[in-house]
Amino acid sequence: MIRTLREEQQFMIYELWADGACSKNGKDGAVGGWGFVLIQKGKGIIAEQSGGEIGATNNQMEMRGIIEGLKYLTEQTPFTGFDECVVFTDSAYIHNCYEQKWYKSWQRYNWLNSQKKPVANKSLWLELIPYFEDAHIQWKKVRGHIGIDYNERVDKLAVKARKKIEGEIVNENS
Repeated sequence: MIRTLREEQQFMIYELWADGACSKNGKDGAVGGWGFVLIQKGKGIIAEQSGGEIGATNNQMEMRGIIEGLKYLTEQTPFTGFDECVVFTDSAYIHNCYEQKWYKSWQRYNWLNSQKKPVANKSLWLELIPYFEDAHIQWKKVRGHIGIDYNERVDKLAVKARKKIEGEIVNENS
């Protein structure tokens, strides 16, 4: 029996769950948080991180959570060209961009959207697009806030990160 290189190579499967949260979304004083959980099949959770920003939007935090998780995957694990990762997101914004290939039109039309206006969050999209084009990374949309364990977990991480920053702002102003 002839075996392929892929069959010979011990490959790993990862799951990345990420989420974002924002208070006062799109308004002055907005505070955002993001979180991710990275799971290696057979080993369980191998990384869990969160962070946040002042002046962020919910979409930006959704994107940041995925970007930070994928950076962790590609820089801090032995992820190779044989491995696979499934990214789970409840963000229709991100998932639709991937599924409908919005980013290809944006690139073709000099980063203008269908209304001929500059694409929002261009710098984050530029970080995310290489992962869209990686054949070893799959993207799955999940419904948010319906009790899916890891989706709820990353939501809590994002909210906690947001609240931590809000607390720091309150303490600075006291």
